[in-house]
Amino acid sequence: MDVRRLSYRISPGFRCALWHAGVFTFSSKIITSENNNKKGFTLIELMIVVAIIAILSTIGSMAYIISRDKARASACMMTMDTIKAGLEQYVGDYTFYPDSSAITSFADAKAVLKGSVEFSTNTTCEDPLIYVSGKTNYKMETRVHFTGAPGLGVKIILENGEMHQEDLKI
Repeated sequence: MDVRRLSYRISPGFRCALWHAGVFTFSSKIITSENNNKKGFTLIELMIVVAIIAILSTIGSMAYIISRDKARASACMMTMDTIKAGLEQYVGDYTFYPDSSAITSFADAKAVLKGSVEFSTNTTCEDPLIYVSGKTNYKMETRVHFTGAPGLGVKIILENGEMHQEDLKI
């Protein structure tokens, strides 16, 4: 039924109530229906949603990269801890530490200490491995570079059974 014809049959008080409820508007003396059924979104609304999603995904990916880098550093610490146990076992067997020229990379460390300790299949520490030893002391250090920020990372130092780490800032 046409709204214009219906509006004349409705009492003036009820028309006023419908007008306050937003169902009808008065244009001159004709009452018209406000069926403003907008379908879809405006371009601004879509751009705002895309921008919010982009910001949230950037924050999430940076958190993922940071946690992955920290996990690589702790896995390298575990590898260095295994090397420490292997060196202690080696000095128990031979009464001296391996020569400095014998260990220049993690592959060399695995080969020299193979009989002393069991290594995991993957090594997360990066070469070069710096190893300096005497008969009764040793110092070994390696670095783990962070992928999220170039030039940043961690230097892991193992010296005479004590391990600590320092931040790299280049």
